[in-house]
Amino acid sequence: MQSDLFSYTPPVKYPLVAGHRNAETSIEAAQKVDAKAGRKQRCYDAIVAHLRKCGAHGATTHELSLSLPDYDYAYIQPRTSELSSVEMNLITYRGERRKNAKGNSERVWVLV
Repeated sequence: MQSDLFSYTPPVKYPLVAGHRNAETSIEAAQKVDAKAGRKQRCYDAIVAHLRKCGAHGATTHELSLSLPDYDYAYIQPRTSELSSVEMNLITYRGERRKNAKGNSERVWVLV
C-alpha cells in the first residue's frame, strides 16, 4: 500500500532541533539546548499573546513581567528586543512611554 504524499511528515532534525553525534554526552547536551530553546519560544508566544490582548494600549516590559509570572523582568527584556528586531519584527515601539513602579520611563510595546 502506498502512503499518502500529502500526509507525510518529515522527521524533525537539525537545524530545527539541536544536533548530536549519538554519543551519550552529545545527546544530553543537545537535549539541554532544546529545553532552553523551547523556553524561549514559549516566552515569545506568551509576550505576543499578551500584547494581542492589550491591543493598541500595549504593555511595558515591567507590565509584561507582572502579567507573565513564569518569566521575570530580566528574562523578558531581551525577548522584547529580539521580537522587535528586523529579523523577527513581531512587536514594535511606537514612541509611547509609561512610568514603571520605580518611576522610570519604559517603552510601550505593541504588535506590528
